[in-house]
Amino acid sequence: LAHIEGTELLNDDNPVVCLRQDGAWVYGSPWSGKTPCYINKGVRLGAIVDLSQAPYNKIRSIEGIEAYVALLPSISGMRWNKSVADGLHQTENELAKNVGMYHLDCLPDEAAAKICCETVAAKFESANKCAENKRIESLSANKCAEFADSNKCADSNNCAGV
Repeated sequence: LAHIEGTELLNDDNPVVCLRQDGAWVYGSPWSGKTPCYINKGVRLGAIVDLSQAPYNKIRSIEGIEAYVALLPSISGMRWNKSVADGLHQTENELAKNVGMYHLDCLPDEAAAKICCETVAAKFESANKCAENKRIESLSANKCAEFADSNKCADSNNCAGV
């Protein structure tokens, strides 16, 4: 994080991930690892990156069962309790389907941090632009329907002046 401006560590071991209607969010938690890091803050989750040590830096997108399997060892919970295990499975499934997932083979260096940040930021910004365009299309469709209603148009998909 020292190499990426504007970033901070929320938690070094067990952050909490929450699925909300506006996307996945990550929060600091009171369960920390070697660094006493317990930041009571949440941010939108851009992606989940699985790391492996390597003599080079290479990042690739992962999907489907590979993404699901990459999540399993990272999520803690009482899997012996059926209701908890079912909830964890649902959450893991939703994360694997709806959050950008990557595998980064890397050296412990600045270049690894930057390639990860650049890849995730590009995907996250693209997804946000897509969501914004869909929101604008939805607003335009609503405006068109309002215009059609107020002007007695027969077809709200073909109205002018909006």
